[in-house]
Amino acid sequence: MKEEVSIIVIDDTNQETNIRALEVRLKKCCVPRIEQIHTGAVALRKNDGSDHLDITKLKVLLEERLKGRRIDWIATDFNLGEDEVDGIDVVRIMLGIRKFKHKNIILYSRSICKNYIDFMQGSLCAE
Repeated sequence: MKEEVSIIVIDDTNQETNIRALEVRLKKCCVPRIEQIHTGAVALRKNDGSDHLDITKLKVLLEERLKGRRIDWIATDFNLGEDEVDGIDVVRIMLGIRKFKHKNIILYSRSICKNYIDFMQGSLCAE
């Protein structure tokens, strides 16, 4: 039976297409459970009419998503748009919420691309 691998992807742009491509490739060696936190979503914006990320809303969402779950990999965009929060801040927030047995963290820039997908497959499917 293939091992389940849980991945959280955090980005300010929708990465659904890239996540589906990653899932297809990872299914060869594991059962991927990939979840995206889209920091550009309206639900995570401040209520002051600006287009800025509300850090409190992000923390609450991260707490909900991390509670009682095993997370194998965290992949976050470094540049989360025009906001004061970047990918390193997101990792710090997550590590403040709970400690991880293994800290497999990928910090990337721009969008999830073929090189990222190749890296994940190589890392998770190594024999």
